[in-house]
Amino acid sequence: MQDITVLITAHLRPVSLKQSLRSVRRYYPDIPIIVITDARLTADAAKKIHEANALLIIEKEDAGLSAMRNNAIKAAKTPYVMVIEDDMTFTAETDLSKLKAVLEANPKVALAAGSLISEHDKRDFINKLKINYVAREYEIIEIRDPEWFKTPCGVKYCYADYTYNFFLIRKAAGLYWDDELKIGIEHIDFFLRLKENHPEWKAACVPEVVAGHRRSHPNIKYFVNRHRKDFWLRFNRKTGFAKGINLNAKQVYDIENNRTLPYPEYVFFLLKNKKYVSPEVLKPSIYRARRTGG
Repeated sequence: MQDITVLITAHLRPVSLKQSLRSVRRYYPDIPIIVITDARLTADAAKKIHEANALLIIEKEDAGLSAMRNNAIKAAKTPYVMVIEDDMTFTAETDLSKLKAVLEANPKVALAAGSLISEHDKRDFINKLKINYVAREYEIIEIRDPEWFKTPCGVKYCYADYTYNFFLIRKAAGLYWDDELKIGIEHIDFFLRLKENHPEWKAACVPEVVAGHRRSHPNIKYFVNRHRKDFWLRFNRKTGFAKGINLNAKQVYDIENNRTLPYPEYVFFLLKNKKYVSPEVLKPSIYRARRTGG
């Protein structure tokens, strides 16, 4: 698998990083690995990177997830790069050859994403982006009945507008993340720009390729860095979007007022604006509102 580089972005989660490296090397002993970090590494984490024969790139402090990905992809010497984060681990179902088969079967596919499994369940993330250019709002809507295709070697896949950040990307596509959006909104921005600015490229989903995703227990500094909201405001100024609606995550982020609408407020927002609300989203919300007197 010398035509794929595994890119691991790391930030203040040394235990998770070591687990991630160990899992990649278990299933792919010789694959090129790049670890890029914008925070201080522990001595033990640095030792594990060396033992894994991975290339370590140290960015300036708090460079952000977007800049780390962009710079690591530039440094990769292979035509394909597998984008993961340090809280993801490879499993027996993380078959990168299947993702590559989709890219090779269709030269217009820029990236092929897999699914994640947590301690509780396997999660597919196959969504479309609905953009309202008049109201400057977007919706992330689950594709419940996707159209399926197969590669010549039998790999099943479908197309989507929005997937997990666990994907194999074609380096020649020239796609990038906005360096100014360090964390939080950079994922949505990436896929919105892919849909709006690069209609020549497609994103695919391959649910049978699965990685583990374990919630880590990082330190306070990680939590503070990860949950900053100022990048949502930068995104708002750049794009003019006023609100982002994510029904999969059961939340609405009000960019203009820099806050996530809580239960039950976001339900009333959806109803007021005549947004489609599935029973799975609506009923738990109303039930909780009644219990709390909302």
